[in-house]
Amino acid sequence: MNDEDLMQLYAILQGVPGKTGSQRLNFLQDIGLDFTGRNPQFFEEQFIGEMEPELVNPVGRAYGRDAKWTNIFGKIESGMDPDSAVAAAIKEGVIEKPGGFGDEANNPYQIARDYAIKEAELESKWNDWSRRNQTESAKFGEKQNRLRSEFEADQPYTLQDLRGVSQFEAKGAPTVDELVRSIKMRRGFERTGQMALIRGDVLNNPKYDKELRRQLEQRSAKAKQTMVPTERSQGAMRNIALMRMLGG
Repeated sequence: MNDEDLMQLYAILQGVPGKTGSQRLNFLQDIGLDFTGRNPQFFEEQFIGEMEPELVNPVGRAYGRDAKWTNIFGKIESGMDPDSAVAAAIKEGVIEKPGGFGDEANNPYQIARDYAIKEAELESKWNDWSRRNQTESAKFGEKQNRLRSEFEADQPYTLQDLRGVSQFEAKGAPTVDELVRSIKMRRGFERTGQMALIRGDVLNNPKYDKELRRQLEQRSAKAKQTMVPTERSQGAMRNIALMRMLGG
């Protein structure tokens, strides 16, 4: 417990029921205030989804080593229907125009169709897997958020909870450089009428920049010293008020 904590504790004790310091400390412990300084952390589990399915087209595996089929299959994957892919390959001289077919297994049109059918099946399989994973991931995230909320709600109040957070922390603890960039972005256009005229040359003026930084540093220092309540600090104060009302 540092000096700031001790000073805060002393100030709190002045408004707590009890004739002695020990009685007042007991009162604070009765409302759930923890003086141990422990800061237990919530350990969030990582989502492990269903393994991505292996997407291998057996037709492509059987014929894909041949350059002419690589050409035709590539056309199909680009969105061309199988018959048109074969016709385009014939026109380009990739394959010869087929004659009659006694064996359907050697029919390039049939092979291209089989490849396209398998590609559609694999795409459907992957989409189903993706939807399942997204659904399970969302459910897992909701569960983790619920467990985190329950964990935080079960934690005893600390002096930090009573103190709340500073305005500086509540605003995300921005650096002076971040504040300067934000202000210059907002003012980086010409404003006329009743408002001041601020041009880019003024914004980039070293004197303006130095003065702006000085003011922002002062505001940041003040914001660090100005405390604002949090949900937990308000809860702790409600407990204190309730115990006082009950004569605790």
